[in-house]
Amino acid sequence: TDKVPKAAFSNKESKVYVFYEDGTYYRFDRIFNTVDPGYPRDIDQFWNGVPSPPDAGVQWDEDFMFWEDNYFFYYNCNPLVERVARGMPVLNNYRWFSDRSAYNCNPNSV
Repeated sequence: TDKVPKAAFSNKESKVYVFYEDGTYYRFDRIFNTVDPGYPRDIDQFWNGVPSPPDAGVQWDEDFMFWEDNYFFYYNCNPLVERVARGMPVLNNYRWFSDRSAYNCNPNSV
């Protein structure tokens, strides 16, 4: 049976993350057109607090945003934290894109 992707996004380091319904994800290298070594991985083991699988994702600055149903999750990539920010998830609404402080998502406050 072929795996069907649920969500995918690329980051600024030429990597593409593809999330699957079975709770795994792959990381592809766009430059070499290959799957990175060590993949697939379990979403729950690496993306602490991110829904498994998310509906969508995007890199924002050095961090990531994920969506599931009507909620979004701000993922702090600070190596000392690496988890979904406190106060997440929150209902998706028009303010998430313009003011992440409205959701207590400032990476410096985590």
